[in-house]
Amino acid sequence: MSRAFRYYLRVRYIECDAQKVVFNSRYSEYVDVSINEFLRAAGVLHDFAEGHLDFQPGLPVRLARVGEQCPLVIDVALDRPAILTPLLSLASALTVSFGSSGAAWLDAVTGRVPPRGRLPLDLPRSMAQVREHPEDVPGFGDPLFPRGWGLQF
Repeated sequence: MSRAFRYYLRVRYIECDAQKVVFNSRYSEYVDVSINEFLRAAGVLHDFAEGHLDFQPGLPVRLARVGEQCPLVIDVALDRPAILTPLLSLASALTVSFGSSGAAWLDAVTGRVPPRGRLPLDLPRSMAQVREHPEDVPGFGDPLFPRGWGLQF
């Protein structure tokens, strides 16, 4: 984008305290809205929040080449469900993370701290399963990994 990005927020009365100052708890909401509007203006919001849940077609091929040379440990950073089916046969180990730092992940994978975690959502087997599933019904009938799947040592 060649021009500066500006997004004007409308602050509502209910978001303010008696001194007409915005509640601190609202700041993160404003940041979230601004980021989404920036991505929408840049034309890339659909890459982040919409569309397919599977990976780019060439990724499994490239990962298979790496896996031929050495053990392949894959961590998928999730903010929504993803189709992990093509990665299962390639990885020596497969983990998913939700906002954890690289250092924390490495500590868990190397055994420095006991790994533990549970999936907060179902991970579907394929995009066909996603398309066939009603949008307003949580979970999937036969997920690849069901909600609650995980480790605890």
